[in-house]
Amino acid sequence: MKIKALFISLLLTVINTNVVFAQYSDLTGKYSFGANIELGKKWEFELSNEFRLNSNSTRLDKNITDLSVQYKSSKILSYELGLRYLLNKTEFNLWENKVRLNFDFNIKKNFGRFSILSKTRAQVFLNYEGLEDRAKSDDALFREKLSFQYNLKNSKFTPFFSGEIFIEDIKDVRKSPAFSFKSNAIRFEVGTKYKINKHNILSGYLGYENELNQVINQRVSIIGLNYKYLIKSK
Repeated sequence: MKIKALFISLLLTVINTNVVFAQYSDLTGKYSFGANIELGKKWEFELSNEFRLNSNSTRLDKNITDLSVQYKSSKILSYELGLRYLLNKTEFNLWENKVRLNFDFNIKKNFGRFSILSKTRAQVFLNYEGLEDRAKSDDALFREKLSFQYNLKNSKFTPFFSGEIFIEDIKDVRKSPAFSFKSNAIRFEVGTKYKINKHNILSGYLGYENELNQVINQRVSIIGLNYKYLIKSK
């Protein structure tokens, strides 16, 4: 698959260019819950909240609330628009507010019990005053994620694995054009979903995230737990 080959090539490139930067490590806990509503076969709405803890998963660092709507144009293609409200603790131990808009283009293909999902995301925080202010930040502008999952026969468990690359835009007046792009992080996750019943799903996973091309790159081990309540309307 062309998407998979491009994704692997990008990962190898950014890993090779990352060795010249200093690094530090941490353990992050991600604990979330939410509700998912399916309206017919085309529309899907989701509301969720996530708590993120850093400093070896002992200090609340972020509170994230997401609201999204997804439209399935076919069995393979879907489009998603999302709004994120973020409470983020700064280095001065103060809380700051951020609002982010997401647009996702999804391609999903099933091969029996095995499925592959490609999620391409464009995202932008709405707090910036202009394009130059946006380029000075290290927030990702684009993300590409590949997910693989397998539905075990006669089991409530569905194991999964995913890899994701983050791309940011930068400004350098010494170059032409002044605006360009670079990778700033990669993330891997492995875990399993557990279907309690037709309305309740519990997911647990382990992950690893590595910042790239920063002055000090953070390496984060991740422990995640998610609960989702499903509602289907014909």
